[in-house]
Amino acid sequence: MITNKHDINKVTNFLSKEYMKNMSSISIFQNADGSYEFFNKYLIREDKGRFVVVLSHTEKTFSSLKNAVTWCVHDNQNKFSNANRIEYLDVMISGTEVAIDMHKKLLKKNKDMEFTLIHLAKLNEEKLKRAALLKEMNGFILDSNNLQTKKFAMKR
Repeated sequence: MITNKHDINKVTNFLSKEYMKNMSSISIFQNADGSYEFFNKYLIREDKGRFVVVLSHTEKTFSSLKNAVTWCVHDNQNKFSNANRIEYLDVMISGTEVAIDMHKKLLKKNKDMEFTLIHLAKLNEEKLKRAALLKEMNGFILDSNNLQTKKFAMKR
């Protein structure tokens, strides 16, 4: 039995370091400033409604926290092609959102029937495109949830 305070501190420090080393692959922390730390590797902070992932000297920007977290999970699992696709889908989803808003505004402004029909068709096309992109992104989100659930279960 250890009774010396110095020895107790040494053992406590050792155990906490080992615990952090083992748990760092699944750890998620929210900092006081609202940013998040994932896996002792990624920092996600909000910047003007966008979410910036900082990894070493690299920054990736996403339109939602969910997409940013999904990218982190796939990147952390070395699923780089999935991470690249997630980044691409995020950009494409944002672009279709802007296009949908633009077509809605144009429809409200104009009363010409031909113009209205063209923009209704384009609006519908953008909505279908967005639905397909969101379906693919949701697949990656589900996959990241499964990956993390498995990691949590393995660390128990």
